[in-house]
Amino acid sequence: MRKLFWIIVFSISMALVEAGVVIYLRAIYSPEVFAFPLEMMATRHFVVEIGREAATIFMLISVSALIGKKFWEKFAYFLICFGFWDIFYYIWLKIAIGWPLSLLDWDILFLIPLPWIGPVIAPVTIAIMMISAGLFIIFLFKKGYDFQPSSLAWVLVNRYPYHPLFFYEGHWGQPSPTYTFAIQV
Repeated sequence: MRKLFWIIVFSISMALVEAGVVIYLRAIYSPEVFAFPLEMMATRHFVVEIGREAATIFMLISVSALIGKKFWEKFAYFLICFGFWDIFYYIWLKIAIGWPLSLLDWDILFLIPLPWIGPVIAPVTIAIMMISAGLFIIFLFKKGYDFQPSSLAWVLVNRYPYHPLFFYEGHWGQPSPTYTFAIQV
């Protein structure tokens, strides 16, 4: 339980750092209102932003690797860490600047490998699933079971085709027509 407590504390703290950076970026690039279409970011800022996002993921992986013993236990802690980080990122934004107004507000979700754009509810829902899966795997390890990833692999493989629905489609900062169509179906 102590490991779980500290990984959650780390995740919530990282979310505050992430939210702070995004608040500053919005003050620079969208000082009036954060709405689509967005202003293009300066190339050097965009490159730094991609590096910052990659560094954030590596930090989440690193702390998970330090806490877990076996590969799948480390993976479970990463799922938990990522999930809490993602949810609390939006909580901190809501506390600090009153955004998002609703879970249906559109956001730039991630920039790697391409910009992911979608409603806030999408990453929050995925984060809840990640936390649930991570807790389930940790529970199995605590009960002495050796986790078998076959069912998890099936879920990930079947969910993967939906990831491109978030990707940027030709107009910087415009909600994806493909994703919009997919959520209407």
